[in-house]
Amino acid sequence: MPSRIQVVGLAAVGLITLGTAPVAPGQVSNVNPTNRIIFPAEGQSPEQQMADQQECYSWAVQATAVDPVLAEQQLYGTAQSAQSNVNATQGSAVRGAARGAAAGAAIGAISGDAGKGAAIGATAGGMSGVFRRRDQAMAEQNRVDQAQQQYQQQMTQWDRAYMTCLQGKKYTVN
Repeated sequence: MPSRIQVVGLAAVGLITLGTAPVAPGQVSNVNPTNRIIFPAEGQSPEQQMADQQECYSWAVQATAVDPVLAEQQLYGTAQSAQSNVNATQGSAVRGAARGAAAGAAIGAISGDAGKGAAIGATAGGMSGVFRRRDQAMAEQNRVDQAQQQYQQQMTQWDRAYMTCLQGKKYTVN
């Protein structure tokens, strides 16, 4: 089932289109978020079909405790948070190099070559920062992957309930 969110290596976070048209209280702006093809098998009017889809959307939310709009917003928030966390580690190689150079200079001063100690320390510190950033990115990607998997499971469950309701109202749903 297609999702409107794609997260690829945390580098690209897709934007959600939730719609901006005003919606009456108790109505959902997109009553078919999984883009099902719904055929009125008993000649239901477009107005009746919209009302039935609205009712089935609400019923599926109650039956599964999953609201597709909220689930999508939560997934999007997780992806943005992960990207922010990775961005926060930007510059960790430079900071690590600076710390390493300072420590290396101090150690090098004891042995009589502060410059050489600083260079070795800067290299080691810089690599440490690179590894920290890589580890942070991997951890955040794992978090996003888990959130995507949970989202897909929730949407599969919700979609089954939605289809069941529509089929019970004499629609052909694919």
